[in-house]
Amino acid sequence: MSIFHGRRTVSIMLVDRLAHDMCSQPQPDTERILRLALRSPETEKAIRRAVRRASRNLSPATVDEITDQVRSKVHAALGRSIMGTPGAPPTFHPSKVADGASFSGWLDRFCTPVAAHEVASFLRSWRPATPIDPTDLADLEVPWMVPSAARAREDLIDQIAQGLHHDQSALRGSSRHLRLANALARGLNLKPLMRPTFEGPHQRSEFLSWVATDEGVAAVVFALGRIASGKETACPIRHLRVVEQMVSHHKVSELRRLLDQQDVVLRQMLTAAAVPRPVPKQSLCQQLIANLQTQNPQAVPGRITKLVRTWATAAAELEVSEWRDPNAAEKTPQQRQVEWAKFSSCAVDAADNTTTFAGMTPVQISARLDEMFNALEQAAVAHAEEIA
Repeated sequence: MSIFHGRRTVSIMLVDRLAHDMCSQPQPDTERILRLALRSPETEKAIRRAVRRASRNLSPATVDEITDQVRSKVHAALGRSIMGTPGAPPTFHPSKVADGASFSGWLDRFCTPVAAHEVASFLRSWRPATPIDPTDLADLEVPWMVPSAARAREDLIDQIAQGLHHDQSALRGSSRHLRLANALARGLNLKPLMRPTFEGPHQRSEFLSWVATDEGVAAVVFALGRIASGKETACPIRHLRVVEQMVSHHKVSELRRLLDQQDVVLRQMLTAAAVPRPVPKQSLCQQLIANLQTQNPQAVPGRITKLVRTWATAAAELEVSEWRDPNAAEKTPQQRQVEWAKFSSCAVDAADNTTTFAGMTPVQISARLDEMFNALEQAAVAHAEEIA
């Protein structure tokens, strides 16, 4: 063991002991805990490691600039996590450290993805100075006139959002998130994320709150980067299991394209995939019924209607339409089981008596109805945007 490594080990042990003492107090002093976090060797190590991995072919001055910016961002993120903000409670829990968890270990897990994300964000927007002839004054305006790729993406995102403003003004809750995510996916050529399975409303709510934070998005970017490189996520944050479900059908090229987007785009895509699915629009369900009846003229009248109605009820994760109640409650697992059983009965009948769903299982029929409904919805959205 080197002298440096030995000192570092002692420092970690000292930090953990001090943190344990602070967190074991009846009313932990979060300001003292934050000061300890900012001075911890694990915090600085995470910052310099992230910069070092991305600093090839960069000048020492640029490396120093990146390091200073990343350090500032990491310190700010630690402040939000440990102290909280007026709009969000702290995500750091002193009780866990008091119970024996390593504070240095938490710092490493927290700071590593935040630092890596900030380095990537800096490099996406940073442009090296363009060499010019100092005697040609006309050239001096060029760097100011040429927009960066990041600026171009911002302009495109603004155009998409502004184009949807009129259409979105009539939408509520989950529908607004889904509509904007669909527009971003089309405009930026992104593959939509899979809808994950949550244990219940509480887990979904925790995930959505986490994704809304800068630290949550940073952890997602860090994890997706490792997945795209064929590595394990190497992060124990349980919310990342949900993210893995969302990208389980993504190719590496599709993942990299998603990672190339700004935080606001990634957050919107994640949020749209996680919000409770609203009740399918009735007019589109009627159109779906008409299309299926045309495809299956031999079907007994009313069976196609019942199939689509029970599917729409089972597919919705909210009790009622957000048109009726902007704060519509999420269904309980028991409700969803009962509704799925009713749909499954209709699906078995459809598998035996229709051409479209011949030989399919209820799960396959549900997935097929999802595809058909989504196609109708996207066509309706595209038409609405053309009119607007």
